[in-house]
Amino acid sequence: MIVLRLNPLKIYVFTSFTNLMDLLSSYLAFSYGYVELNGFMPITHNSYLACLLSVMVFQLLISVVYYVSRFYGNVSIINVVLGIAKIVVSIHNLSLIM
Repeated sequence: MIVLRLNPLKIYVFTSFTNLMDLLSSYLAFSYGYVELNGFMPITHNSYLACLLSVMVFQLLISVVYYVSRFYGNVSIINVVLGIAKIVVSIHNLSLIM
């Protein structure tokens, strides 16, 4: 039987960092004329605010997953996947401005 030894706090910090990188790379892309296309855009009509709201909701999601993973250790795999997804999004944002 394979037992994964995951540290939920380190994974939470990793995912929070990638979430911050998404926010910063999005703001950098906005300065080059790109716009946000998430669900908050029709409400706020401002790319910066829509991006900030989506990052805050994502941070709330990963915080809930972190809290649950303290009791059920393997749940932190969800945060690993979400962190990797944010890396892909950050790379996409940076590729827009290159």
